[in-house]
Amino acid sequence: MERIWKIAGLNIQQGEKVQTEIPVYDTKTEMSVTFIYGEHPGKTILITSGVHPAESTGIQASIQLAKELSPNIIHGKVIIIHLMNTPAFKEGRDITPEDGKNLNRVFPPNQNGTLTDKIAYFFWETFACNVDFYIDLHGCSAAWLNPHCYYVGVGEEHIIEQSRQAAKLLNLPYITQSVATNGAYNYAGTQGIPGILIERGECGYWKQTEVELFKKDIRNVLRHLQLLNDEMESVSMTPEEVENILYLYTECAGCWIPCIQTDELFVKGEKLGEIQDCFGQTLQTYYAKQDGVGLYMNCHLSVKEHDFLFAYASRSNQI
Repeated sequence: MERIWKIAGLNIQQGEKVQTEIPVYDTKTEMSVTFIYGEHPGKTILITSGVHPAESTGIQASIQLAKELSPNIIHGKVIIIHLMNTPAFKEGRDITPEDGKNLNRVFPPNQNGTLTDKIAYFFWETFACNVDFYIDLHGCSAAWLNPHCYYVGVGEEHIIEQSRQAAKLLNLPYITQSVATNGAYNYAGTQGIPGILIERGECGYWKQTEVELFKKDIRNVLRHLQLLNDEMESVSMTPEEVENILYLYTECAGCWIPCIQTDELFVKGEKLGEIQDCFGQTLQTYYAKQDGVGLYMNCHLSVKEHDFLFAYASRSNQI
C-alpha cells in the first residue's frame, strides 16, 4: 500500500484527513471535498452530495459524516464530495444558473461543453473513474418523498449484483433497479463501478433524524465493503424491491390536489389526484395505471402544464 495518495493535485499521507476546496479546471467553480486515507489497506469509496444542491439532507449528512470518520478506523480511502454543483448551491437551486443544465443529466460528460459539462467531466476524470464503489446522496427539493434507493441497473451483471447487495442493507422501505445511464452513478455503473443513489429528505428541508438515518446507511455500506470492521448497526425495516416506475405529468395548469399520501399503497384504477381551478372545479383527473406505491409527489399547489406530479412503482417482492 502506497503511503502517499496522489489525487486532485494533492499528496495525502496515509492516516491523514484533508478537507479542502478543489478548483474545477480554469473555471471559478470549486468542489468542497473531504479525503480520508485510512491507516489500513482497503477499497476506495466515493460519496457525493449536492449533485442537486437544493436537496439539503444529503449535504448535511455528508458534512457530519466527514467530521465523524477518522483515518484510524478506515480500511482504505474515502472521498466525500459535499458540493458537486457549487454555483447551483449558492442560488439554492438544482440547476446550474450559468447554463440551465441539470448536472445529473449530462453523463457521459463532455469536457468541451458548458460549465455543467465541465463539472461532470472533472468529477469523472479526477475522482470517480478509479473508485471501487459509489454512493450518491439525494432527496427532494420540491416534492414529498417516500425514502428509497436506486441501484446500478445497466452494466455487467456482477456490477449490478454488487450494487443490489449494498442497497439491500439500507434502512428504508423500497429499492429499485435503475434503467438510466445519464446520471453520475448510472454512468459509473456502465464503466464498471457499482453504486447506489439514496433518496431521503423532502421539500428541500433537512431534519437531524433523517441525517442520522443517512449516516447509519452509509456506515453500514462501509462495513459491508470492509472499510469499517465493527458490527453492523441494526435497522428497523427490510427494503422491498419495486419496479416499473411511472411518472405522472400535468395536462393543464391549475391547482394540484392529491387524493393519496406519497407512501400509500393503491390499486389500478384508483384515483391519485386531480387538477382544479381556483373555484374548486375539476379540470383533470388522474387514475393509477397499475397497483403500486408512491415514491415522490409534487408538494406545490400551483402547477403549470407539463409539470411533474407523481412517481409511483409496482411492488415485486420483499427481499
